[in-house]
Amino acid sequence: MSTIAQMFAYEDGSLAGGYSTENFMEARVNIRLVMICVEICLRNISCMSVFYNTVTKTCRLHENVFYNTDSFVSEAGWHYYRAVGDPKCDVYNGFVHQRDAGFCYRAESDLLTKTLADSACAAKTSALAILDSQKKQDVVVATLNLLSTKAPAAVQETTVEPVLKGCYSTGHVVNIKKELTNIAMTVQMCFAICQPLGKTHTLLEIECYCGDLQAAATSFPDLTCNKICADGKWCGNLSGMLATYEHVSTSTAGRSQSIEKSI
Repeated sequence: MSTIAQMFAYEDGSLAGGYSTENFMEARVNIRLVMICVEICLRNISCMSVFYNTVTKTCRLHENVFYNTDSFVSEAGWHYYRAVGDPKCDVYNGFVHQRDAGFCYRAESDLLTKTLADSACAAKTSALAILDSQKKQDVVVATLNLLSTKAPAAVQETTVEPVLKGCYSTGHVVNIKKELTNIAMTVQMCFAICQPLGKTHTLLEIECYCGDLQAAATSFPDLTCNKICADGKWCGNLSGMLATYEHVSTSTAGRSQSIEKSI
């Protein structure tokens, strides 16, 4: 059986949209598939989880698992996976496989008597763990510290929107290319094409153009771009005049989501 067939990865969708710098081991680039990223992790006994970016094909290896986004850097395209070498470790029900300790466990933050703890574990078809090594003790202490009650940290969320800059002629735009013709053209429709292409401006002359406005460009009066798009916004005209929308980034402090305390 191949290594890929034997390995197992659990994606925690609640942690998508960013990555952490804590307990970072290394990064690999040009990794085509997430399973290759997980396989790289499983080859290193200290690796517990990975972040994989589906856009940049970047793989980040970490020595621990994450339960919330408190330490995350917000960035599109990132997905989080816990690497599991033993498919018998039931990660879908909150168990974590600490490979370097040979330990499959689930931590609870509630304080229980041994009798109640035994019953709680039995209800999950498991047993109360015996921490018979310093490594296992360290693992559980670190996990409980992560689960300690605290307010979720603010995470910077960045959005990019098209903002009207003015009316410019085609001669003031470099790297310009017509991308779409549509009788029901809207600014957002054109922006959705230009922004992923890495262009700095969305430009409309009834039709959709993408390009980069020259820094020294001089604008014309807004009414020169007197045609209206289907969404009611300025749409340029058919005389080489472009209603020009700059791609503006806005950062807002959002609240990160924390997952349940029982893992």
